[in-house]
Amino acid sequence: MSMVYDPVSREFRPRETRGEKPSPVDLTQLPVDEPVRKPSVEGEPPRARRRTSMRHRRRLREMIFYVLFVLLSGGLIWATVWAWSLSRHHSVPSQDRSPVSRFWQSTTE
Repeated sequence: MSMVYDPVSREFRPRETRGEKPSPVDLTQLPVDEPVRKPSVEGEPPRARRRTSMRHRRRLREMIFYVLFVLLSGGLIWATVWAWSLSRHHSVPSQDRSPVSRFWQSTTE
């Protein structure tokens, strides 16, 4: 028996059945000749076209998001490197990096 969660009482209870199950004797008395569902008409188009179009739409959406991700992440990396290079070129050079100070440091050591 399957159980279902009741959010109002916050406890599990048995799943309610939709109706009384017929006894096995009643099942044998059902007519066998009647088809369960009506036979399909020969002229009906196959329903596979909708699935393929949804698959193509999903693939297209994934490709668009991938291209946008690559462009945005590449732009972010480029902007970071550009800003870093600007800050390196426009800042005052430190004493440790200038050749003259390195020369004087080598002579005093």
